[in-house]
Amino acid sequence: MAIQFKIKCMRCKKNYVIVTHRMHGFVQCYDCEKGQLEGEIKDKAMRAFFDLPEEFYRDNRFLRSVKIQYMRFGSITEKQREFFVKAAEQMRKRSTEAPQDI
Repeated sequence: MAIQFKIKCMRCKKNYVIVTHRMHGFVQCYDCEKGQLEGEIKDKAMRAFFDLPEEFYRDNRFLRSVKIQYMRFGSITEKQREFFVKAAEQMRKRSTEAPQDI
């Protein structure tokens, strides 16, 4: 697993964001990206596709970026769909697993 560290959000300068050495550029926290996630999706199939719990979007930056790209451009590639489904399934598995007592 890659080394992770926290940096402050480049937009609000209040919240910390967990990043890796590969994540370059303009890093934003969930609260700053939340406005871009809100909006109406007209296509019923895509509305169902993006219908995930808010905690999934809060915890996974990739899910947020794919939804923001769809909201901005109106479509996503097949590879983005494929990996979005994989990431959502991993999040579902994590949320259903009970925390182990130590």
